[in-house]
Amino acid sequence: MGSLFRLSGCGKSDTLWFMPNHESPDHPYDLYLKLHWRSRLCVTVAVLAVAILLIAPWSGSFHPEGNWLFGPLWLLLVRHPGEKLIGAVIAMVLLPAIGAVLFRPGIITAIVSGPGLMLWVGFGVYLAMLAVV
Repeated sequence: MGSLFRLSGCGKSDTLWFMPNHESPDHPYDLYLKLHWRSRLCVTVAVLAVAILLIAPWSGSFHPEGNWLFGPLWLLLVRHPGEKLIGAVIAMVLLPAIGAVLFRPGIITAIVSGPGLMLWVGFGVYLAMLAVV
């Protein structure tokens, strides 16, 4: 079993850096990427579902100003069907963007996932401000 980090020098400098060792065949990152894409998709969906269940409001409570993390899903609790549709569409656009880094870890998916998460929370903040006013 290879080590998670290797010690490597920086040329003539005496500074040593800890760098991830991706050369090891049993590195968790490599093992995750060797999974079939359907397996990675199932892991991504499961993680997002658990996250949504953890931040979901308690039954019978509707206080969007209390939890910004529920984002556009607050609109699914409104009685008006047009607002439910808006909340569902926004959630369907942002959830794949947020889960992209779980499906295929990398710098590009992290760049997509970060703004997606910020838009999700930003939408929750926007709904909280509307609820207070």
